[in-house]
Amino acid sequence: MTEATAGQGINPTQTLYPFAECIRAVTVGTTDVDLWEIPAKTLITDVFVVVVTAGVGNTTAYAAVGDEDDEDGFIAGFDPTSAAATCIGDDPTERGDYLYDSTKKALCGKYYATTKSMEVVLENATNVTTNPIFDVFVMGYRYA
Repeated sequence: MTEATAGQGINPTQTLYPFAECIRAVTVGTTDVDLWEIPAKTLITDVFVVVVTAGVGNTTAYAAVGDEDDEDGFIAGFDPTSAAATCIGDDPTERGDYLYDSTKKALCGKYYATTKSMEVVLENATNVTTNPIFDVFVMGYRYA
């Protein structure tokens, strides 16, 4: 790899590998669901949640998708009793701070220099009689 010096550009030094993952999240009560160990050198550009099975019960419950630093960094709190086939994240206002800057009204992304855990959090779900099931779509880039 050629190193750049001050005031000099160089040819690309890394190859980016795009990825698109679909991860099934089966919730159990209020236990956080670890979805994926995000590899180091990963840039996440999009996250969407599709409801497979709607939760039944407590309508004050909410779910979110984030990482171990910010539990709703990707998808802000949403209703886990939403109907099957509902897509969350297709409206920018449903996105967490990692993916949408509400002040600048701009889409963003989250870069991971080191490995982190991505998770689904289900809160206030003590009276949910049917646990919701979600497909979480994660898109982005990795490099070696």
